[in-house]
Amino acid sequence: MAMELNWFQVSEQDAAEYRKLCPPDEYRVLKPDQLPGPLPTDLTNKYDSVVMIASGLSGGNICYMINGHRVDKKDTAIDQMPFGFIDISGQGASSGCLIQHGNWQERTSNPPPYFWFHMQASGLGSCYPMSQLPAQPTGTIAELKIESQYGAFNELVGNLSQNVSGLSIATSEDPPGSSYGP
Repeated sequence: MAMELNWFQVSEQDAAEYRKLCPPDEYRVLKPDQLPGPLPTDLTNKYDSVVMIASGLSGGNICYMINGHRVDKKDTAIDQMPFGFIDISGQGASSGCLIQHGNWQERTSNPPPYFWFHMQASGLGSCYPMSQLPAQPTGTIAELKIESQYGAFNELVGNLSQNVSGLSIATSEDPPGSSYGP
């Protein structure tokens, strides 16, 4: 399937919740019921776990990403569905982008058969150690050296930067410390 972008309006109230949940240059592992808007709950309820990243940008702006890990029982896979927005200092609400069917490396993982046995028995996948999730529930983004999270972040930033005119956004090619990277 081709990558699909869905845009959502992020209210100032939603942005304030993101700021409370995750300080700049840090990450958090969250449960879906902890997520602020604007994504619909019928989508976020499909997530097993979520990685939230807040990466500092130029001018005091922050790029927030939540990367939902959706368990796809039919395809026996776990897919990443990142959503993010740029919190532009002093400008209030902005648009956020949800990426579906992305194509970065390790976006989809295929856990071994015993994972699905445990899923069926418990209904929970968050206790299973996955290489796409950090071992610790909180930390600095410098400690988050997971290629699939990095790929999701870069894909999201690339799409957001096209939507925000005149904003300088750091990428993986910029000097260390200017953006999130493994």
